[in-house]
Amino acid sequence: MNVHRWRKLEGSDPTTYNMITRTHTLQKQLIRRTEEVAEKDLMIQQKEKLYVELKAILARQPGPEVAEQLSIYQENLAEKQKQLKAMNAELNMHRQQVSDLKLEREGLNNKLSQVKKRYFAHMQKMRRQQQMAMELGIDPIDTTMPYFSGAPQGEGSEAQPMGQSMHVASIDGSDGAGGGGGSGGDAGGADGAADGGLGGTKEFYDGKQ
Repeated sequence: MNVHRWRKLEGSDPTTYNMITRTHTLQKQLIRRTEEVAEKDLMIQQKEKLYVELKAILARQPGPEVAEQLSIYQENLAEKQKQLKAMNAELNMHRQQVSDLKLEREGLNNKLSQVKKRYFAHMQKMRRQQQMAMELGIDPIDTTMPYFSGAPQGEGSEAQPMGQSMHVASIDGSDGAGGGGGSGGDAGGADGAADGGLGGTKEFYDGKQ
């Protein structure tokens, strides 16, 4: 509002002029207050935005119930770790037992293999002795007798038939005259009998009769 155009009223109508001047002053104050209100509104909006952000941050912060639950989880974790340690110790013990049992099984398998080898070698030897006895006209050895006990009897020794050990030794060529193989190995005994040990064995049996 321009006051200068109303200055002519200052002398003729001072009351109207004063009112116009006051109105002009009030308009300026109103404009200033309006600007201040706009600034305050902008500040309020910024504060409200900051308040919302801080409220969201606080909502994400752990509360008392979260701290209590975290303590429970830590106790459960310690208990599980203790159980895991005990289970690992038990697992190691069982692994050691399995290893020991495997070694024991291998040892038993080796012993069984040796027993089988001795048994089959003994049975093969008995069959050869029976065949040689039949060829010489001697009563065959009774194979139903417990010739083999299954237990080792010293280095390189084998069980002999009871009551006929002298006949077996003489026929096999391991003892007496005509032995061709020294200590009586399977091949040496057979070769000795084939080379002339049979005659000596026959003389031995003739003398016994």
